[in-house]
Amino acid sequence: MKRLVSLSGLILLMIIQNQNLNAQFLPEVVSIRELEMCEGVNEIILLNYYNQWCDNIAAHSKGAGGWVMKGDRGERNGEYIFAWTFDFKTTRDYYFPASDWSNYPQWNAVLNRFQFHAPEQKLVETVIPFTDYVVLGFSKIIAPVIGEIIAVRYFDIEPSLQKEFETFVENEFHQAYQENIDGFYNYVLKGNRGAKIGSYMLITVFDSADRRDQYFPVPLGPASDAFYQQWLNIEGTSRKFDSYLPESLDHQYTDYIVVY
Repeated sequence: MKRLVSLSGLILLMIIQNQNLNAQFLPEVVSIRELEMCEGVNEIILLNYYNQWCDNIAAHSKGAGGWVMKGDRGERNGEYIFAWTFDFKTTRDYYFPASDWSNYPQWNAVLNRFQFHAPEQKLVETVIPFTDYVVLGFSKIIAPVIGEIIAVRYFDIEPSLQKEFETFVENEFHQAYQENIDGFYNYVLKGNRGAKIGSYMLITVFDSADRRDQYFPVPLGPASDAFYQQWLNIEGTSRKFDSYLPESLDHQYTDYIVVY
């Protein structure tokens, strides 16, 4: 087994340039699968397979989809993640009424309309079992968006503080970032099925790679003045959020660039 390494710069640049990377709506459910490529697999074949998979899901389902993302900074730099998405939790539950991969007729009907066949060779192993995450307070967020860069951090909250934390996130945290910092959004998701039920994930969204580099020129370095001046408008909200979190969170992250 080897870690999934990056494609050549030229190939990856061509893929990115041919994608529509304008902001899209954030789905309510994101099912995360971190990937390791099996020995001897051609990376172009792997990416092409997931591109076709996402196209077929979008074309033949109602409200399901997917992203392929490549680590750009952090712990999984150069590695890949597949995010299976559902516009709404009710959509996920329609296609998959329970956690196990069973013979669900609604999902089988989608698969029967697929326009390609998977390679005979096994392409990937998952690093950890999947987790379905649900966006906290989804119905309260006005036009939640996903951009070109998605920074991912996993964390836990003390059980006694979870209700208080989630109320704060739903009523204040999401809106503060969306309304006060240009091209920068923070969302908190909670594990609903799979390996990390009850755990949390923070996704920080930048509308473009240029915006991320403008706000944070150096990995794990200080924010730029352009970011800091806007952050002062929500300093109280930001510090309140940090008070719930483990101190090591900032150093346990991956920035992913959406390549499909």
